[in-house]
Amino acid sequence: MSESAPDLAAEGAFSRAISRLEADRGGEDIFYCPRSIAGRPLAVVAGSVTSHTMNCPELTIALEGTTCIATPIRVFSLAPGQLLFVEPGVEHGGFPEDQPGRCQFLVCHFFSTVAHLNLYRTDDQLALRLVGRTNLQTIADAIGRELASRDSAWEVAVGLLLKYLVCVLERRLRQGRYLLIGDRPMAGLSATEDAWDLIERVLQYCSAHFHRPLRLAEVASQVGYSPGHLDRLFSKHTGRTIAKHLRDLRMAHAMDLLAHSRLPAWEVARAVGHAHYANFRRAFTAAAGCSPRTYRQERHRGLRPAR
Repeated sequence: MSESAPDLAAEGAFSRAISRLEADRGGEDIFYCPRSIAGRPLAVVAGSVTSHTMNCPELTIALEGTTCIATPIRVFSLAPGQLLFVEPGVEHGGFPEDQPGRCQFLVCHFFSTVAHLNLYRTDDQLALRLVGRTNLQTIADAIGRELASRDSAWEVAVGLLLKYLVCVLERRLRQGRYLLIGDRPMAGLSATEDAWDLIERVLQYCSAHFHRPLRLAEVASQVGYSPGHLDRLFSKHTGRTIAKHLRDLRMAHAMDLLAHSRLPAWEVARAVGHAHYANFRRAFTAAAGCSPRTYRQERHRGLRPAR
């Protein structure tokens, strides 16, 4: 199996987790920690707590099992589908060793145009950076204002804002505008604003041109860097080379076309930049664990192809 397969599997896990934000929910399933409690100590809890304070809005959604989070207000026990929105400056933390039973939850941090997503599961954790031009912190701030005011129909307003947020995040996933950090949630945070801008430009160019043969030299020329320097910088902050990012992007798009279009497999190959079907078939089988034909058949039967 190729080195790109784990990235595609992780992308699918994040896509499923993000989609859960869009579910309709009432006010009893949305919890809130306002800026006004910043500086207050955590509620008294039994056991160790790994706490932190962020300078950005944070949104947590429980996906499986019970997710316990200590805050200055109280310890929240989130059931699947429930949300906790924490304003900047409020100390809070979880119980990484004491979560009851099997659990899974998604934590989203919104820094201007970059979203940091951490997917915590009982036995592992993954981190993803989604980059783009839309200012996600303004969307998160709007959610915070609705939660603070609790004006009439605030649940509806929060739901609509979450749907828009999901739309933006899923669009970035589909376009390959993400940086998969793997099992190192805090990696990549040291990137400067200039580095983030460069990475965004590279991702944007790859997203617009992956459907044709695209080489590192061309990408480097577009952003004004030497190929070697650009690839080292990109790898340092994303954990993968530009060539590997292009392979992931092409295979993810091919999977989408095979699952949701009637294009023959050879046309799918051309649509993702492969002139020769045999090369595409080998690359796809290595990434997906099965041939394009088998992948399409299993997706149409409602099965998840084995990896």
